[in-house]
Amino acid sequence: MNIYKPYEELADTADTLHLKLSDPRERILFVLYRGVPIGLFLLIWYVLQEEGSRIPMGFIYVYLLISAVLIGLLFFKSYITEIKIAAGNIFMVQKTLTGVKEINIPVQDADYINLHVRRGKGGGAKFILHTKKKRRFTILHIPSVWVDDTHIVLIADTLHQLLAVEIKKT
Repeated sequence: MNIYKPYEELADTADTLHLKLSDPRERILFVLYRGVPIGLFLLIWYVLQEEGSRIPMGFIYVYLLISAVLIGLLFFKSYITEIKIAAGNIFMVQKTLTGVKEINIPVQDADYINLHVRRGKGGGAKFILHTKKKRRFTILHIPSVWVDDTHIVLIADTLHQLLAVEIKKT
């Protein structure tokens, strides 16, 4: 049984953990982070073309500013699609706007992992790796559909054993 849903478990041994985001989930994230911002931009353009003369100019500027920030945050967001913890290294494949970026972090540089569990419709569980160089990476994001308290504890124990770092729950 795969406790790492929506990730595919490629290897899970005492000294190795190799997970890859499933293809459907990866497509969903691509549409969310690349397609939705383009659609929002086109929607904003259409609304301003059709209704712009009836909207006060101040509201248009506020509308454009909020929309530009939202589109920018979504469009430039990067996400981890694969993680491998083995042989004293944490290897991650990160999808960015410009392509694929490979990140390799020695286990000694890992400071702690922050586990953030949120219940409800937009909830889920996030395992955020904090390094000693003050960088942070969301190594696992489990949507609320697959969140199970037993699985979260098992995942936290596995990460604690492999990385020998503290798991802080918030």
